This record gives sequence, C-alpha cells and structure tokens, in this order.
Amino acid sequence: MAGEILVALAASQDREHLAMVRSELMRVLSYLVTNIEEDLSKCEPGSADPSTMETRLLRLVRTLSEVFKEAARAADDQELKIEDFLREARLEDLWSSLDRTLDRLHDTEVFATPAQRILSTGVAPSQLRVESAGSNTSGTLASNVQTTPPKPLLNRLLPLIEAFFVLHNGFKEAELEQKEKDLQKAEQEGGSSSSDRLGKQVFADLVEVTLVERSRFGQFCKQHRRPLNALIKQTPSLLNKSFSPVLKHMPHCLDFDNKRAYFRSQLRSRRMESRYETIRLRVRRSEIFMDSYHQLRHRSGEEMRAKIQVQFQGEEGIDAGGVGKEWYGALAKEIFNPNYALFVQAGGKACTYHPNPMSYVTRDHLDFFHFIGRVIGKAIHDAQNLEAWFTRGFYKHMLGKKVIAADLEAFDPEYFSNLKWMLDNDITDIVELYFCAESDELGQMKA
Repeated sequence: MAGEILVALAASQDREHLAMVRSELMRVLSYLVTNIEEDLSKCEPGSADPSTMETRLLRLVRTLSEVFKEAARAADDQELKIEDFLREARLEDLWSSLDRTLDRLHDTEVFATPAQRILSTGVAPSQLRVESAGSNTSGTLASNVQTTPPKPLLNRLLPLIEAFFVLHNGFKEAELEQKEKDLQKAEQEGGSSSSDRLGKQVFADLVEVTLVERSRFGQFCKQHRRPLNALIKQTPSLLNKSFSPVLKHMPHCLDFDNKRAYFRSQLRSRRMESRYETIRLRVRRSEIFMDSYHQLRHRSGEEMRAKIQVQFQGEEGIDAGGVGKEWYGALAKEIFNPNYALFVQAGGKACTYHPNPMSYVTRDHLDFFHFIGRVIGKAIHDAQNLEAWFTRGFYKHMLGKKVIAADLEAFDPEYFSNLKWMLDNDITDIVELYFCAESDELGQMKA
C-alpha cells in the first residue's frame, strides 16, 4: 500500500510531492545499500544468517522503478532519469559487492555432487553408516554426512538478484539492437551493402556479440551462470517472473535441463486447455506412413493437440501409452524411407538427415513434408522421443536463424573441406577444377 501511495504521489503534477518522494526513497535506499554491502562482506558461503534487508531492497527497487515511470509520464521530463538517482545512492557499488559474493560461492560448496560432499567431510568411505528401515533397500547416509549442498547464502542473495533484474533487464539494448538490424536490412535492400568481408572468413563460424551480451545485464548472466541455474532449478517459477529477462534475452545462459523443464511446463498448461475428443487411428504396420497421413491430414492444428489412440490392424490391445509410443517410433523410421525420397543422409553423420533436393519425384512431397512437421510437433507436445536427427542448417531454417557457409560442414564435410582448402592454398596449377556444378539425380550425374 505504501508503494502504491508513493507511485500516486509521483504521478501528480506537484513538484513538491515528487521531491518528497525522491528524498524519502533516497534515504531508505542509501540505508539499505550501506547495510547490505557491509553484511555481504562478512558472510560466509556455507553459513549465512537470514536477513530481511534484501527483501526490503527488492520491494523498494520495484516501487522506485514504478515511481520514475509515472513521474516521467506525468511531467514529460526528459531529465528525470532513474540512472542518476541510482548513481547517487551508490547502487552500482552494491552490484559489485553482489558480483564478488557470488564469485565466492565455490563449486564444492554450492554445486557439489554427493561424492564430493562425502569427501569434503573428511570421513573415510568405509566408516560411513547406512541407516535403513526394515527391508527398505534405499538407505540414507548417516547424520555425519551432509546429503544436500549448503546454499543459505545463495538463497539469501535471491532478492538482490531479482532487484538487479528489475533495473537491468536488457530491454533497452534489445530494442536498440532491433532498430540497428532494421536499418541494416534497409541498407542491404537499397544495394549499399559491401561484399569485401568475404575472403577467408566465408567459412568461419558467425559469432555475433549482441548489445545485450555486452550490457551490464548480459555480463552478469554470463559471469554467474551457475548460481542462476541453481536457483532456477530450485524454483522453476522464477523464469515466469523475475528471471524472465534471462529467458528472453540470454537463453544460452540457461542449462538445457532448466529450459526443457520450462518448455514442458508450458506444454502442460496448453494441454489443460485442449477440449477436443480423442483421435483414434487404425493403421497397418506395413503402411503406417500412408495410413497415418490419410487419417491426420484433414485435422486442424487445434485438433492435433488432442490425445491420440492407436490400434494396429489385426492386433488386439488397448492403447495405454505403449502402443502410441510404438507408433511414434515406427513412424519416425518410415519418415526416412528412401522409397519416399523425402530425406537423404548427410555426409557428416550416418544418422543425420537433410531434405532431399530430388523430393519432387514424389507427387505429394510438399504435403508429406507438412505432415512430417506436424507429427514432429505432436511428438514434442506429447513428450515423445523420436529417432530423427537433422543437420544444423535444417534446424536453423526451422528456427528462422541465419544459415552461414560454415553450416555446409554438417551436410557434406568433404565438399566443405575442399572449398576451404581452395581458400587457404594456391590453386593456380590445378587444372582439374572447373566452374560447373555436378548433381546426382537418381543415380545419373548431371553437370
């Protein structure tokens, strides 16, 4: 309630109200910054007493952010910037102290494995006692062995990290970067782009350091990636709340397990909204691809979110999950059947596939590709694993990312290495190279 009152006062046109709000916030903020900074310098990573000052600072920072938004909107004052206010309160010194404290959290103290925690106790493995109850085979370690990593200081720092993300969320840098990309795109469409950056860098991996990564927010995420992931694993709901800027602007700093858990939680929430009746499929094992295609081709995207029950023709059984899993596995193998000419094996790995340039020999190849994409999406929706692996360039096409020349290595490593060799060596006396392209069309070489 106090925060709402301060925001309302700041939104008024009265300068006295705004000055009063700013002075009161400055007094409280300076007090909290000074005391928290002193406490952090004394805290030990393994044992930290609970404190309410960090939570108070988080509430204050959130109120402060709203106050300046409302004040700037009401007064239309361009000089009213929260950065100047925070600089006066020495808040950047607190973030530096937070950096140092997070760096003090050693792996063996916060992210230790059970074996590391046993060794850290100084007790020989032969002296460990296993306590079990009756016939319960899953015993627990004795009380002299710590079975969970100590993380009191990390939990105490959580409100400070949330406060940091309130003030440094990367949205300004992302907006500025998007404007720059739009400007570059307009220049390229106008024909003003240069081609002098080719040469030997044409096959180099494209590493773009964005404005968000160079910002204070991006540096913080990269520097403290492990404690951030530990907090998210402990409380996954953080990605929907205060840690949402990390998910939006720095997703590569998140561990795969955390991203997968978040993705599946989003799918579960969508499955709760599905109100369509169960889709019942009756397919032949020998014609599983075509039978599934004809029975699912007319289903809408919303209907595909419903549950699928599969029955193989001539086989008795109720689909309680096992038949559906078998259907996904058999269909995944049939997708790469050479008779359909939809995919070809990439040269990099025998189990990696790429769309077949000659797929047009199959009359309905575009409809088949559309069907395969829906099956893969349905498998992801149902948390089913498919034995289907594609090349890096194809994944980039799916995600709308820029495909570069270095992605050719995953498709045809020999062709890639030959082209790269031509850039790195003198080809003056090599007479076997011609300016033509050869293609293998159904066993016939065409130039």
